[in-house]
Amino acid sequence: MIEDDDDIIQGLGHVTYHAAHLEGWIDELLYHFNALKDYSDKEKKYPISRKIKKAKNILTSLDSPLPMRFVRT
Repeated sequence: MIEDDDDIIQGLGHVTYHAAHLEGWIDELLYHFNALKDYSDKEKKYPISRKIKKAKNILTSLDSPLPMRFVRT
């Protein structure tokens, strides 16, 4: 068992907290993109890396150059 070190526990809590919020924002983004590409209940259970790839693919498929400013290739 890991010895209780407040710094490690607090740091782990911050990472977990922010990761959960990031996943929530990605889900929200895909929900709004649903008009462009279906976001099924099955896809909502995908790992976050797969959701990010889906969002990136949607952005790169748009005709507007504006979204490409925010996508790293």
